[in-house]
Formats: sequence, structure tokens, C-alpha cells
Amino acid sequence: MNKRIFSLILITVLLSVILTGCRFKYGDYEIICDDNGECTETGSIEWNDQSGYNPPYEEENMSNKDFATRIVEIAQSYLPYSREDFMPVAAKHGFEIKYYPESDKYTAWCSIFVSSVVEEANKGLNWMNYKSASVSGFMSQMIKDGRFYHAPHWYNYNNLHMYDPSSFGAPRAGDIVFFAVEECGYAGDGKMPARSDEKKCWRHIGIVTGSDDKYLYYIHGNNNGCKHDGVRKNGVCTGKKELTDRYIIGYGR
Repeated sequence: MNKRIFSLILITVLLSVILTGCRFKYGDYEIICDDNGECTETGSIEWNDQSGYNPPYEEENMSNKDFATRIVEIAQSYLPYSREDFMPVAAKHGFEIKYYPESDKYTAWCSIFVSSVVEEANKGLNWMNYKSASVSGFMSQMIKDGRFYHAPHWYNYNNLHMYDPSSFGAPRAGDIVFFAVEECGYAGDGKMPARSDEKKCWRHIGIVTGSDDKYLYYIHGNNNGCKHDGVRKNGVCTGKKELTDRYIIGYGR
């Protein structure tokens, strides 16, 4: 909750509490007043969210920025986060990153990361309303709206938009990048046909921060090679691939 708005509400409620002799409670913060108007306070106030989640960026500073700037800055603000750090962020956006003891694995959360950042960047805008815990779900929504562009080295099925530098331009900050897995094949390797029409191939997702003549730069979650406090662990970190990398399926914009 915005601190200024909450303060006005708190003042109004506090006057009511003092005048009527009653109790006000917000989280672990509590005011109790008697009939004589004498009050006692206990606890403290979490200004943002009762779950304890506080964004690592200044929300007020985002209001005058476009979507591409917002999504990149918000994604960058999560770069120090490990998987455990990001769990309350995911919960705030309606997702759960679970541990499965029977397989000793956690929920694959790369799409949860992108969905959470997109939702935060889209506040007050109507630019990108996509949200899914799975890469295939996120990509399917962009395909449906005609906002997905195939990389040229992947088979173009169902007459989808083909990635074309002459019209799409180079991948740019704010785009969404989608990656495949090896067993799906590749249109340019002389082996099996690329099967980018199969949702099981759509396995990873990230947020583009920029590109040059050779490389794509991005931020992604659920990466096991992230360094946090000098130790490699699963978390949010940056990535870099050649623009012609065989596992880049395409981009959403």
C-alpha cells in the first residue's frame, strides 16, 4: 500500500479510535484506546504488503516510464535474488515455487519470474497482460495475439510471424525471448525437422536487455549458475547468447 495513502487512512481511523474508545489493528501493529482517549501502541507497520514483500525498486519512479524501460529496470532489480529470495515475490503474484522431496526438485520458475516482472511493469499500462507459470502458456498467449516472432533458423508453423530483421528489427530491451531444448531438433543442422510446434520444446524464457551485431543479452530466473555471495546457486542472473544460437526459438514484443 502507498505510504501516503495509508497515512491518511491511519489518521482517519486513529481519530475514530480515540473518539469512540476502541481498537485498531493492521498486521502486528495495534492501537487500543479507552473511553478517556488514552491510547497504547504495539508492533510496527509493514508499508507495502502484509506478506512482507517489498519491491527492490522505487514504485513511484516507474510511473513516468514506458513499458520497456520498466520491465528491464525491474528485472535488473531482482538480479541479486536467489530462488528462495524470489519465493515471496512469486507468491505476491499468485504463484508458488514448491519443493518436491520425492524428486528433490523445485518448480521450474523461469516463466514465473518473467510473469511477475511483466505484471509489475504493466501497472497503470495496458501493454502486456500475459501471465503463466509455464513457458508454453506464456508463449501461447503471445502467439494468439500475433505478438510472437520466430527466429529465422526455426521452422515456421501455422503461418506465424517469422522473425525478420527488416521489419522486426534487432531484439531490443523489453522483448521476451523464448528458448527450446536439444531434443526438439533444429532446422539448420541437417538432422530431424525442427519441432517448434510442440509445446514441450518451449522450455525457457527471459527478458531481453539489449543486443548488438552478434549477441543477445537477457535476464532470466531459475538458472543454476547464478553467483550469490560468491556461491553458485539457483536464482536470477544475466545471460548472453549469439543471435544465431540454435536454441533461441524467437521473441515476443
